[in-house]
Amino acid sequence: MFNQSVPETGAVAQTGREPLPDLCHKCGRCCKSATTYHSHAKLQELVVQGDPEATAFLEIFEPYGSIDEARAVVPEQVDQVLDVVRRREDMDESELTFYHCRYVTEEGLCGIYERRPRCCREAPGHGWSVMPPGCGFEGWQFAQREKQKRMIRDLKQTLYT
Repeated sequence: MFNQSVPETGAVAQTGREPLPDLCHKCGRCCKSATTYHSHAKLQELVVQGDPEATAFLEIFEPYGSIDEARAVVPEQVDQVLDVVRRREDMDESELTFYHCRYVTEEGLCGIYERRPRCCREAPGHGWSVMPPGCGFEGWQFAQREKQKRMIRDLKQTLYT
């Protein structure tokens, strides 16, 4: 279970969430295997429309040429994401693009840590993100998912009793 006494990074979402605990192993695998719900073409369209999040993402992350190219770098993460996408009806594997951060160092550290964008400061962001196997946030993510499930059960009980 998530250890509440872990030091915090201080990253706070604008939604008012608590700061993320500092559980990162600093291996860089998530930085080498990022993906989004949007296709690469849709992200580019959002950039043209002035979307700041899409703009920040594409300024930091470069697309791999193919899923196989990404798999050669982070095979467990790519296969894990593909497994999730294949089970979802609202996502299309053919539109999936994997990205790598242009600033991650050979040691897996962030080369622009002090000025990294919000998407990086707040990662994993929530309990439903697909992070690399063995990620330090696995326990935290489990606790977040269980908290959300408990809230839904409580709401259903309130509504239907």
